[in-house]
Amino acid sequence: MFLWRAALPPAVLALSLLILAGVTGLQLRHSWPRPPGVRPAYAGWTLPLQLSLALAPLFFPERPYPQLIGFAAGSLLILWTRWAAFPAVGAVLAATAVAMALRGVAPPENLYWTFNALAIAVMFHGLALHTGMVAQVRQARLALAGIALERERRRIARDVHDLLGYSLSAIVVKGELAVRVPERSAEQLADITRIAERAIADVAAIPRDSGQTLSLATELASAREVLSTAGAGVHADPIVALPSDVDALLATVLREAVTNVLRHSRARLCRIELTSQDATARLRITNDGVAGTDAASPGQGLRNLTQRVSAHGGTLRASRVPGGYELLVLQPTGFGRDADGVETVART
Repeated sequence: MFLWRAALPPAVLALSLLILAGVTGLQLRHSWPRPPGVRPAYAGWTLPLQLSLALAPLFFPERPYPQLIGFAAGSLLILWTRWAAFPAVGAVLAATAVAMALRGVAPPENLYWTFNALAIAVMFHGLALHTGMVAQVRQARLALAGIALERERRRIARDVHDLLGYSLSAIVVKGELAVRVPERSAEQLADITRIAERAIADVAAIPRDSGQTLSLATELASAREVLSTAGAGVHADPIVALPSDVDALLATVLREAVTNVLRHSRARLCRIELTSQDATARLRITNDGVAGTDAASPGQGLRNLTQRVSAHGGTLRASRVPGGYELLVLQPTGFGRDADGVETVART
């Protein structure tokens, strides 16, 4: 740097120190990390000031010193768009080279200092890009963490609705039966206790995302019991074997369907049909107890089920049908016909 040269007059040395402090201080201000597209405050003043300070050593009485031009050129690359900064940097470096030539600097030395200033500008520009990228990566990580947190909140809310809705509805049905038929109250209270214990276990499983332990066989047996208690007939046959993830998914669908029957209908008959053919499981649940318009507009439970099924590549449709209401799920399984070419079928 020009300050290292010997025999500088004290006044020139003091001025050089002030210029160096001003140029480097402004360089730090211009290079400081900030959000993309945000310029430092008063850049319209600080950038011309830095450029003026960097150009001042060119007019020192004894010998010009062009090194600080690289700092100002770096600020141009940092603060201006590339289409404006590149021509501006080229003009500043060319003007510096001309001034050096007019001061009698030999062409090889002039060329050396010009490329030295260009290297300084590129270095500061690269450092600014690097710090900007680090800031963007940090912001992206924070955004991804926020998205993951929101997804986890939605999952927990969905699981609480899907897992507890059925248990609470079953408790209400059995509690009402205990009130209506006092001689069966002990039996119903025992069932209520069992259902409540299962609900507690379901709630404990939610944070671990282990709600996929449901099974169709268990949910079908529970559905038979609860719907019968509510006064609805249930047609049931053994459940076919399915892959564990598909079985758990359809068990969740069955649980929510039974919950909706208990909450929103006066069903006297509930039919469940399950078939597995051509690598697709088909679950159809119908009941004859549609009342009012509740069935026409899907609630949170059906929206949750639609998301679950879609996430596994299946489709879910809920609609009115002649004489009742239908919930239909088509879910890929990887199953097909057996070795004899006969489809695997079970009707419940």
